[in-house]
Amino acid sequence: MNRKLTIPGSALLVATALLVSLFAGCVSTNVTTVLDLMNKDRAAHGLPPLKLDDQLDTKAQKWADHLAAVGALSHNSLTAGVTGCYRGLGENVGSNTSLAKVEKVWIDDVGVNPPIHRNNIRSTAFDHVGIGVTVKNGVYWVVVDFKDAC
Repeated sequence: MNRKLTIPGSALLVATALLVSLFAGCVSTNVTTVLDLMNKDRAAHGLPPLKLDDQLDTKAQKWADHLAAVGALSHNSLTAGVTGCYRGLGENVGSNTSLAKVEKVWIDDVGVNPPIHRNNIRSTAFDHVGIGVTVKNGVYWVVVDFKDAC
């Protein structure tokens, strides 16, 4: 005897909503962690916190997804996908086995002269950021797009 399992539409809708909210919470937690790490460093140097920008978040997340897909770091066009008024843009990209390790590499900026990644995080000009995080095979691919808003 064959039996077909049917799921009422409302139960399927609830299950789908739960999965979407769990996934969104994971992404949000990663973004919040990166923002908190950068703002903690800024506060230690007497700088105001960076604020999230929805347009930059979308741009950064798309690029983080791309980097994870190709498995290599590269920079995106700074102006791609950015509209409206701004005085300057910057970008940090990184990958590592934890978000704290990515941020540490940016802050240490060993072998980079000038220390571009650290300078972006500690810039007095940048006030808004977009953050994208993609996790693939235990590696965090992180993109932070910086903006000096008008």
